[in-house]
Amino acid sequence: NINFDVFPFASITVSIEKIFPSWVGWIKGHELSKTLSLTSNRKRILKDLSHFDGKECVIGQMPKSLKFIDGRTIKEFKEHHELPSDAAALLKLCELTKGSAILFIRSVSSFLLEKFLFSPRSIIASNGLSTAERGFKHERNTSTFTEFLKRAKERNDITFEKAVAKISSIPAKKYSITDRVSIRENYFADMVIWRENQPTHVLVNGRIALEEGVLKEMAGAPLRSKKP
Repeated sequence: NINFDVFPFASITVSIEKIFPSWVGWIKGHELSKTLSLTSNRKRILKDLSHFDGKECVIGQMPKSLKFIDGRTIKEFKEHHELPSDAAALLKLCELTKGSAILFIRSVSSFLLEKFLFSPRSIIASNGLSTAERGFKHERNTSTFTEFLKRAKERNDITFEKAVAKISSIPAKKYSITDRVSIRENYFADMVIWRENQPTHVLVNGRIALEEGVLKEMAGAPLRSKKP
């Protein structure tokens, strides 16, 4: 019984060193920043990445001192700093972050993504954390399940109930998480009231976590598989 998890977005998370040509090497942080500070290397990268398009490359997870960059595309970053190219913007970002920038890049085929999402073996997973402390939040941190259910409602080959199962009872059964998911006596009260493709009320462990779209408290706890 094999399953796989997937989220309904075409963007992936990459660290900035993976954007540069392979000749740079898989170096990170200060070592990467130092390597790219050499004039000869900068010229070579600007040439190699002359066709790089940063309009769908989003900057994220910046430290507090650089939070103003969060959520901007590389192209917007380039325009803000009046740089000559998107490749030059990458180099500038690498310099500012000392080689530790995180980027969200659109690189997944929409056609294949749809196939994966609605495969009988798929489980929908958020692959991200959304907390009040974080500044910029990528859509997969905040909208994974609403986006999946929205897509499901637009199809004729899956019922809403089966779509909900892909984000609840199927993964619970897969990982032997008991006393949840179903509305039964002595089960934990984890419930969502859904209106116009948005959760308006959420109960977690019987406590109101979301009321009329307003976060009340973080009432959840890590769940562990009960498999032996």
